[in-house]
Amino acid sequence: MNWTIRGVYFKYMRDDCVEDDSLYSGTIEDSLFDGCYDGISARTWSGQSPNPGDGSTNLIVMKNSLLRLQAMDAPYSGTPPNHNAFWKWDPKAPKVALYNNIFRADADSWEHGKSGMYLAPPPGKLADCADNTMVWLGSGRFPEPLPSTFNGKPCFTITTDKSVWDTAVARWRANHPTTLSDVAAPIVSLFSPGIVGSTTLKGTVTLTATAVDDREVAGVQFKLDGQSIGAEVTSEAPLTKFTLTWDSHTKSNGKYTLTATARDAAGNTQTATGVTVTISN
Repeated sequence: MNWTIRGVYFKYMRDDCVEDDSLYSGTIEDSLFDGCYDGISARTWSGQSPNPGDGSTNLIVMKNSLLRLQAMDAPYSGTPPNHNAFWKWDPKAPKVALYNNIFRADADSWEHGKSGMYLAPPPGKLADCADNTMVWLGSGRFPEPLPSTFNGKPCFTITTDKSVWDTAVARWRANHPTTLSDVAAPIVSLFSPGIVGSTTLKGTVTLTATAVDDREVAGVQFKLDGQSIGAEVTSEAPLTKFTLTWDSHTKSNGKYTLTATARDAAGNTQTATGVTVTISN
C-alpha cells in the first residue's frame, strides 16, 4: 500500500507531521510543514497490530517541500519548550529519496541520538538525494553530519541565512492561494508565567504568551482582570512567542488573573486560560 501527500499546508503540529508507522512506501510533494514537533515518523511500537514487518525495501520520496521543526510548550519529555527531529526512524523503516527540499531547525532535537531520532537523513537509509537545503539557526555547527554530495550530485547545502526559508515560504504561499474565509480563531496560552516563570510579579516583568494561527497572528493583548496592560504585542520572537515588558508598579499590590487575547487579521479572537498572579512591590 503506497500513500501520497501533495500540496498540503500543516502548521504547529504537536506530534509527527507525517506518520508512516506501517512502513509503507510513499511520496511527499509540494507541501509546507510550518512547525512540527517531529518531522516524519516511520517507526513501529511494541505490540503494534498488524505487525508491519520489514519495510526496508520500501521507499519514501520527498520533493519540492518545506519542513520546519517547532519547539512546543508541552513536549513529550524534557524541559519546555523543545522539539525532536526531522526523522523518527526504525531500523526496518523505508529508505528515503530527497529532492529540492528546504528544512529548517532553530535548535538541536531534544532526544538527539536517542530513540532513532535524526536531524540528518537516517543512517543507511538514503537512497537518492539532490539539491536540498538545511537552514540551521541554532548555536554552533549543525549537530549531525549532512552529506554534501550523493552519487556525484549535490545533496545538502547548510545555510544560516533565515531569509532562505522566509523566501521559500512566501513563494509557496503565493503559488497556493486560498479562497476560503478565515473563520478560525488563533490558539493561545500563557507561557511565562504559566508554563515557566514566577507568578509573583515585582518591578518590571516580562510576560510571554504562545499564539499561533493558521494564517498569521495579528496581535496579542495581555490583560489583568480583563483590563488591558501595555500595548498590543504585534511581533513574535522567537516564532509563536509574543512578549510584553511591563512595569508592575502601575497596578496595586494584590492578586489578579492574567490572560492574553490573540487576534488574527480577520478579527477572530481567542483568550488564553487565566493564570493567577500576585503583584508584590
